[in-house]
This record gives sequence, structure tokens and C-alpha cells, in this order.
Amino acid sequence: ISVDLIAGLSHQTVASFGESLDWVARLAVPHVSVYMLEVDEDSRLGAELLAGGQRYGTAQVPGEEAIVAMYQLAVERLAGMGLA
Repeated sequence: ISVDLIAGLSHQTVASFGESLDWVARLAVPHVSVYMLEVDEDSRLGAELLAGGQRYGTAQVPGEEAIVAMYQLAVERLAGMGLA
């Protein structure tokens, strides 16, 4: 069993990402992958983000600092669970 987490989803906060990590701890999975949202500028989401639009939840995509904080939280919490 493996869990994939993505940091930077629309409406996501550091607190809600922490709740995802709580579930990882409860499930005691042997493997977790953490990805930071990467948006291709040629995608619909990327084009909308670059245009400063509102479609596809772009206005609620967390900023870079929040995404980095989520990733750092994951590294710390997962290390505490014995997962590198």
C-alpha cells in the first residue's frame, strides 16, 4: 500500500495538508510519495493561472510559500513516522 500526497491543490491549506498527514499516520502505510503541484503553462489550469483568472479554482491555489511549508511539514512528519 502506498499513499501519494500533492501539496498545492486548490483550497488546500497547511492545516488541511496536516490532516492528510494525520491519516497517513493512522493508516501506517509503508510508503508515501509527496509531490508539489506543478502546473504546465500549456494546460488549461496553467493558462488560467497565468492570466490571473478564476476558472478551475485558480484563485484558491495556495501560494509558493504555503506549498513549501506543506512540503517541509511532510518531510518532518514523515521522518517522525520512519519514512524518508
